[in-house]
Amino acid sequence: MHRDLKLNNVLLMNNDPDNYLVKVADFGIAGLHQDKIDAGTPAYMAPESLVTYISKRTGKPVYPVTTNAIDVWAIGIMFFAMLYGSRPFLGKTSKEL
Repeated sequence: MHRDLKLNNVLLMNNDPDNYLVKVADFGIAGLHQDKIDAGTPAYMAPESLVTYISKRTGKPVYPVTTNAIDVWAIGIMFFAMLYGSRPFLGKTSKEL
């Protein structure tokens, strides 16, 4: 999983007017399903990625299970932004988002 898909990380190359090549960049926080997901750009993160809680037993943060769905959510945010010119959820902080 990429875990930080956003418009800034998608590159378009046009060698031919009828053919575009799409490349994804910045795999710095890419990971596997079992990795915790407390990294990424909050404006593009799936809601389940933003919710953490403190375990009553250990007192440590518990992160949700990572799936490919978080990248699909980010692609949806990118499509929305390309169609409407702004992201669907706006806020200055992660909590506001």
